[in-house]
Amino acid sequence: MRDPSSAIPRVRYALAMTIATGVALGLAWMLAPAGENTGGAKQAAVLVLLVSSVFTFAPALLHVSAERWGLVVAGSSMARMLALLSAGGLASRVVEDLPRQPFAIALLAGAGVVLVAETAMAIVILRGRSGGVALVPTDPLARGLRPASERGGAGPHAA
Repeated sequence: MRDPSSAIPRVRYALAMTIATGVALGLAWMLAPAGENTGGAKQAAVLVLLVSSVFTFAPALLHVSAERWGLVVAGSSMARMLALLSAGGLASRVVEDLPRQPFAIALLAGAGVVLVAETAMAIVILRGRSGGVALVPTDPLARGLRPASERGGAGPHAA
């Protein structure tokens, strides 16, 4: 019998998230201020992103059915953002002379890279599972909605 979770390409997802996390760490390193009076902003930004990125790999590591995998991706994304906000808030209070605005920009830019990559991978993987068909019908007629003229009403823009 085939494993119900085998339809999800976990290795491909993990590889894509590893690359996205590396890009996010590099972006945070570039954006965080450097200098004598920055209180280790670069190191703090990279450390906070690295700690929060642990949650990024949950969808690749957890053994869940393919039908629930999208929920695991959403849950891990929320957990990562909460960890990022918590660790970032803690770092901004603990690290002396940390310039808060550049530190926050570095964190959010890095987190944004991972979020976009994670969302794109989830869409590609889930769309591949559905045979390339959109998961939600985009055509109102496909959803059972009819034009107002067919329902007997004139519609909101009737003269």
